[in-house]
Amino acid sequence: MNLLEIKNLSKDFGGVQAVQDVTFTIQEGSISALIGPNGAGKTTVFNMITGVFPPSNGTIMLHSKKISNKKPHQIAKEGITRTFQNLQLFADMTVIENIMAGMHLLTKTGVWNAGFRLPSAKREEQYIYDKSMQWLMRLNLDQEAYLPAGTLSYGKQRLVEIARAVISHPKLILLDEPMAGLNHNESEKLADLLLEMKKEGQTFLLVEHDMDIVMRVADHIVVLDHGVKIAEGTPDEIQQNDTVIAAYLGSEVTI
Repeated sequence: MNLLEIKNLSKDFGGVQAVQDVTFTIQEGSISALIGPNGAGKTTVFNMITGVFPPSNGTIMLHSKKISNKKPHQIAKEGITRTFQNLQLFADMTVIENIMAGMHLLTKTGVWNAGFRLPSAKREEQYIYDKSMQWLMRLNLDQEAYLPAGTLSYGKQRLVEIARAVISHPKLILLDEPMAGLNHNESEKLADLLLEMKKEGQTFLLVEHDMDIVMRVADHIVVLDHGVKIAEGTPDEIQQNDTVIAAYLGSEVTI
């Protein structure tokens, strides 16, 4: 089933076309990758999907519902979350507080109940705490739960950021270069985690330059160059595409 449908998506910045007439779909319960050289328009596509930039042209549909031109907070409520190339954690807050923050869109307790610490507010807070601790245990980070997030290694901070994005059970998670700054072992562990979550029904769209990881985890790959889609297909199809090899990886590189 199509989860996200992007049709003829374009974005102009002062007459410069950053993205031109891009069309692709994302299947529910899959991992899709958006790849291309620096300046290809990948992050611009991410920003349009999440409402940071309104499209100049084209439509974005989530479960057949148009979300083009919605504000970022509205799109988040529709079920799309993201991470960023540069970590966006609250460095002075504890690790578990950072993950709990990912549940804020799902809270139902009003200001009155929360302010007076009524039973419904306490139950909701306990539920959020328990869910957050479950994720920390899954990531083997429960021992660091009460440390400031900024004191963790870069790789562990990346895991915390991803846990914060997935804890609300979004329909789609956009990961912007999730392997950036990780060593080989950390990248492999994160790849394993993404594949586990895919088996659990989670859907991902990622921008990533680590081609070994992309070829390992992605079901479907879309390739951009200078804002134009030049290819899409399975990892095997992309590896054999002469246009992709010439434009992105260089003629001497094997993918």
